[in-house]
Amino acid sequence: MPNLTEKIIRRHLTQGDVVSGEPIAITIDQTLTQDATGTMAYLQLEAMGVDQVQTELSVSYVDHNTLQSGFENADDHKYLQTVAKKHGVLFSRPGNGICHQVRLERFAKPGHRRRRSGCRLCDGGDAVSSAHAARHRHRIKK
Repeated sequence: MPNLTEKIIRRHLTQGDVVSGEPIAITIDQTLTQDATGTMAYLQLEAMGVDQVQTELSVSYVDHNTLQSGFENADDHKYLQTVAKKHGVLFSRPGNGICHQVRLERFAKPGHRRRRSGCRLCDGGDAVSSAHAARHRHRIKK
């Protein structure tokens, strides 16, 4: 009998078989980016020619680099706000809260797959959803 994680993966499977150690492709329901790594993620999406996000929900949070000791953070925050509007991403301005908790309180849905830029996955299991860091190698088919 499959466990909860296996059930969620099977429901989102688009390519491959759910076999330990074998590559698969899955749909992602939600994405989360934050200002420390999101700038590079959106620059890469624009370089790839991505027009609009294809997820049910994508949110760009500004909650990491909020100290304004120079113009760089403010420039990044303005870029994140404009790129979010351009690509259909919700923008969470500085002061709205920490992305992990805001996501859990406002957007988490049981059984959904979430992708984030960064390496910590501390909120993925809180709502019986599943989170994956965007650090893994992916094959993109054209």
